[in-house]
Amino acid sequence: MLLPTPARLRVLWLRLTGSAAEPAAGTVSLVTRPLKALSSPMIRAGRTAPARARQIKTEWAGFFGEGSYRAYRRQAAAAGVVGAFSGPAVALPALLVLGVGGGVATVLMTALVAGPVASLAMPTLLRRSGGRMRNITLALVGAGDTSGLWVAPVLVLAAAGAVPSMVALTVVFISIALSGFASATGYGNIGVWLRIVLPEGERRAVAPRAAGLAAALSAAVLIPVALMIDPASTLAKDALPGFVTPALLVFAVLYAAAGTAGLAELAALRSFPSIGRVTPIKPKPKPRSFNLAAMPSPVLTRFLRVAILAAFGGGLAPYMSVYAMVVLHASAGYAVGLAAVGAIASVVASTICAAVLAGRSSSRLLRFSYGAVAIGYGVAFVAAPALWDPLVVLMASSVVVSAGAATGRLALSERLFRLIGSADPVGSVTRFTGGTSLAAAGGQGIGALALVAASAWPVFAVLFALTGVSRLVAAFALDVSPSWSSAVNTRFSRRQEYMISERDC
Repeated sequence: MLLPTPARLRVLWLRLTGSAAEPAAGTVSLVTRPLKALSSPMIRAGRTAPARARQIKTEWAGFFGEGSYRAYRRQAAAAGVVGAFSGPAVALPALLVLGVGGGVATVLMTALVAGPVASLAMPTLLRRSGGRMRNITLALVGAGDTSGLWVAPVLVLAAAGAVPSMVALTVVFISIALSGFASATGYGNIGVWLRIVLPEGERRAVAPRAAGLAAALSAAVLIPVALMIDPASTLAKDALPGFVTPALLVFAVLYAAAGTAGLAELAALRSFPSIGRVTPIKPKPKPRSFNLAAMPSPVLTRFLRVAILAAFGGGLAPYMSVYAMVVLHASAGYAVGLAAVGAIASVVASTICAAVLAGRSSSRLLRFSYGAVAIGYGVAFVAAPALWDPLVVLMASSVVVSAGAATGRLALSERLFRLIGSADPVGSVTRFTGGTSLAAAGGQGIGALALVAASAWPVFAVLFALTGVSRLVAAFALDVSPSWSSAVNTRFSRRQEYMISERDC
């Protein structure tokens, strides 16, 4: 669906240059238009910064002050802790400590990226279970987010030499796969859950701020972990000379904390408002396993195509923590600190983005995020070992990429729900999530194979460059609203597309 036919190449050129001129005549516009598209939001934000800051403060105060949002706050906080202690920030250094190479570690992490593909089975699963979305969501989140409770004991045994490192590696990989396939699908269900039980205005206020709260908690817990992981590993090595790999004890503690937070998240989910029985509309004719034409509207189909392109490019990008430890020979503490600094940038970006999305264009914000991510990977491209301090440059790249990615996630989700309108949310969301996840997994698989062949700076640099270019192409292929202040469609029918009973399930 994305083959570069001559007609599509011409359309892309017209969007890049803004004219029907020949390529030589459009060179100046090719340079100035991207700069203008990226700088205009920054200039506008600077002019309205004081008023925007007061608005952000008021809206966040409302989110924390409203008693009916307590369950959403608890779930977001617990999810942030789970993501921090069992996500890529900890899983990747743990894999490298277990003796896995950078390329193989990236291959194993592909399961985390490909996990949301499982959401394609949700419509069928809901029909066969009688629409019991609540029970399915609890089971999925419980399977993925509590896995740290049984990963931690295995890591302790591996540190003591009681079990081979290959056994610990297998257990960590199973945890990564469960987090990808089970937790990611469960989180997708939570998004649909909020759309059904909350009025549209409240959903726009709750969903982005819940994501911001999760990012804030991730940053808050990762910062002390980044500071103590190297000293704690050294202390364990000195105090426990009989242990084969005492550094694994630190990761065992982190996984145990993640599993405990997963239990708290399950308790918060159980107190969510009842969703009733949710049965998606059965499409006619029955679609094939994956067919872009099955999206409810041509606008959604075009949006999915651009999102697939961006997801594939994002999958090509190697993990910065792997690059830091393998090429720049950084410590595990620096790798976790890289994720912590990125989490802080995500918190700031999510806070601002939540206020912008309340009444502004989600498509233009998404285009801006694509451009920011492209700039971030351009910075990572020059973080070569020959620099006087490439670790500082890589840290700056992580800040820009994380802020742009956080903005993009919120804008992408908001744009999707606005385009769905009164169409079938379950089918549309699962098809969208599955398509982008397949693309991201395909991109990461290609990048991982390249790293397995050679985990050297030139390979990482090429992958960084390809990711940045793909995001720029996606930014200018995206259909956007006429202006940042374009009217927002709030006419959603939340229940008419479902067959929902008022019974709990």
